[in-house]
This record gives sequence, structure tokens and C-alpha cells, in this order.
Amino acid sequence: MKIYEIDTYVVQKVINKLIDGDYSLNVIKKNKHLIAQFFDYAINNKWVTENPT
Repeated sequence: MKIYEIDTYVVQKVINKLIDGDYSLNVIKKNKHLIAQFFDYAINNKWVTENPT
């Protein structure tokens, strides 16, 4: 999957898998935050135009 193909649906699927995997809320929040930071970086480097998180 290319970075520009990732949308909110894909991000939510990742979050749901973490929830189903019995990860703690803290771990889930940290992962979402890291994904958001990555997409902010990608926007700054013009790899994508919006942050799907």
C-alpha cells in the first residue's frame, strides 16, 4: 500500500486491531499519536496533502 492510499478507514482498521488485541488504552493512544506525527511529517515533505488521523 502506498502512503497516499492510506485514508481514515485504514487508520481506523489499525486502531481497531489494537483494541481487539487487548492493548492498553495508553498504547493505543501512543500509536495513534505516532501515526499522526508521521503524517504531519509526510505533509511537510509533500508526500501527501492531508492527515487521515
